Amino acid sequence: RYSGILSAYGLALADANREAQEPTAEILNSDSSLSQHGTKRLQYLQEHATNALVQQGYKPEEIKVERFLNLRYDGTDTAIMIMESPTSTFEKSFEAVYQREFGFTLRGRDVRIDDYR
Repeated sequence: RYSGILSAYGLALADANREAQEPTAEILNSDSSLSQHGTKRLQYLQEHATNALVQQGYKPEEIKVERFLNLRYDGTDTAIMIMESPTSTFEKSFEAVYQREFGFTLRGRDVRIDDYR
């Protein structure tokens, strides 16, 4: 009987999301940093998503941006989405998740970036 009202109330409480993703085929730098191109691509995606939310009426100070890389070891098929962390590099975060999921890591292999998100 009240499903319409509860549904509308739930929608009003829900967070709004805007995702932007761009494919690539790059190797993560040996020092685990992003290339200048990678930094620019993530910045572009951030601005694109933020502008879309602002156009929908959200205030810039209400918007939280989370940046991800879809990473995998070179020569493998399994990519893992890794969120940027202020306390760890993308590569260290990737290795920790890979170790947890598969029980081993592939030391000495390049880490490939499949997508920016």
